[in-house]
Amino acid sequence: MTAILGTSWQVLKSQRPNVPTPEEERMLYWSLVFLIVAILAALLGFGVIASAAAGIAKLLFFVFLVAFLVSLVMHVARRAP
Repeated sequence: MTAILGTSWQVLKSQRPNVPTPEEERMLYWSLVFLIVAILAALLGFGVIASAAAGIAKLLFFVFLVAFLVSLVMHVARRAP
């Protein structure tokens, strides 16, 4: 009985290759959550949501572009003798 209960997940996985791991189950859960959010966004109308998302995306693009340039300059300055 102890040998049956002491089997590892890898042994069970090799015997039943179609059994999802906990990480795969978590990924499937979140993909379904995002699918439901996307369907709700479509039902409510893409116009307002899309324009708000585009505005946020533009802002984040420039923020991360500046952060990248600052990081690049700091890296080059640190390597200079």
